[in-house]
Amino acid sequence: MIKIKNVLYLGWLGKGNVGDDVLFELFKKMFYKYATSNQNNIAVNFDTFPIVNNYKIDVSAYDLIVLGGGSLIHLPYWLKICKEASDKGIPIVSWGTGFDHKYKSDHSLHLFQHINQYKSIYDSFTYLSVRGPFTKKLLTDIGVEKEIHEIGDPALFYASETFGKSFVNTDKNDKQILINWGTSFNNIFGNNELYVENELVKVIHYLLDKGYRVKIYPIWTEDIDAVKRLKEKVSDRRCEIQTVVYDARTTQQMIEKSYITINFKLHANIMSASVNRPFISLAYRGKCFDFAETVQCADHAIATDEVTADKVIHLVNNTFEYYHEIVDKIVQKKKVFYPRLLHSIRTISNILH
Repeated sequence: MIKIKNVLYLGWLGKGNVGDDVLFELFKKMFYKYATSNQNNIAVNFDTFPIVNNYKIDVSAYDLIVLGGGSLIHLPYWLKICKEASDKGIPIVSWGTGFDHKYKSDHSLHLFQHINQYKSIYDSFTYLSVRGPFTKKLLTDIGVEKEIHEIGDPALFYASETFGKSFVNTDKNDKQILINWGTSFNNIFGNNELYVENELVKVIHYLLDKGYRVKIYPIWTEDIDAVKRLKEKVSDRRCEIQTVVYDARTTQQMIEKSYITINFKLHANIMSASVNRPFISLAYRGKCFDFAETVQCADHAIATDEVTADKVIHLVNNTFEYYHEIVDKIVQKKKVFYPRLLHSIRTISNILH
């Protein structure tokens, strides 16, 4: 008789955001592929937590709680569920989870030590893994005693796990540059998305005049209006636009066809690195710096309150000049993090079984 093991995955899912959805898709894919079990009569069922006001799930129905990828590790909404599970003796794990706020380096993390109120919850995790060095440092600084595993953002391996191939450099003469734009409702460095948008208009005009093909696209359904507005400001038929959000697989294939990318949203950068495409991050919050640091590309992240057209253009030209060196940095760091990611899946599997 088959025994069902029930896993509850926590994440901002079903909101039309590719960045969050890609992590759940990848977690399931890697779990079924690499999980270890000595018992053939066990099947694993994954449920997600519905993000609906005044709707409650009985966590005691689950054998394991997974605090998934994304910027969740400091949010009371999710930590409350983790504490409830811990109080009921249900194991909790995190999988490449991250911290996000307005920080630009690890030197400013001391401003957010109010999250030490959650220290006891973090220490109750059976396995605690995070996506980047800044998240790890913050937890260490508040005195978390549980071992903290830095495994990188799992989506860094979405392409290889989904398509099962290595990714070679595209033809430089193709000259396609993808630009991800959108909104965080001005909750960004500088609190002024329109300023960044107007600087991007100048960048796009420069790129088009240099003969590059430019395509603007959203990664979240809420981004679509901003993408349309940017296209209107550019007012050049040579600039392409995508006005729908495609699933992670289709989005990843589109990114693979580009030569370099310029991105507002975090996971547009990560999915670019996933196919070894150099990126320029318009870093709107700290999580962008947390990721850029993991792939040795911190110098290609510009805080949105420091963005100018000239700075972005300089980075574009720098990327073309040092393209292969940048790709090599990304590839080398992926070699470091992939074994850690596999270990995380197997560890979580062992905890479940």
